[in-house]
Amino acid sequence: MANDSTGTDHGTAAPMFMFGTCIKGGILGNNPTINDTVANDEGVAMQYDFRSVYASVLMDWFGLSAAEVKSTLFSDFQKLPVIEGCAPTNTDDYSRDFGLALDVISNPVMHTLKINYHTGDEKIRLSVFDSMGSEIKILVNGRSRAGEHNLSWEWVVYLPGNYFVRIASLYAQKTEHFSKID
Repeated sequence: MANDSTGTDHGTAAPMFMFGTCIKGGILGNNPTINDTVANDEGVAMQYDFRSVYASVLMDWFGLSAAEVKSTLFSDFQKLPVIEGCAPTNTDDYSRDFGLALDVISNPVMHTLKINYHTGDEKIRLSVFDSMGSEIKILVNGRSRAGEHNLSWEWVVYLPGNYFVRIASLYAQKTEHFSKID
């Protein structure tokens, strides 16, 4: 098949597999019927829009509201029975339970990156990553006293673009996005 549409070459429909303890087992949908006179570039009929699968996972597992899903994906999604027996996951609450919080105050950043973070009395690593996932600067690597902390770092030598600041302790981590502009 050619890629004249500048899209993908898998056709208009494809199977989707989901794994995990919260996934409702079984098959959703019917086996496709492929006609004897099918053309070389003809695909099988789509049964479920892949965004409906994403929407169902976001709502039933990650706890998003229908309004949040509609504004993120699309408005006319079909909620599918793919998640079963799981409470919604909220990583912010999990990190907060371990006393870890992170907030980038200056976003976008021109010259100075300003960060507020909260830790327990524990060893932490506070790092900056580029958009490719490479750790480009370690801001803190060691024991931190419990409580609120503020950090300012001159950010003038780095190119404009998207970056991430990450705080990690033994039991939790939190990552925030920021942009560098000229």
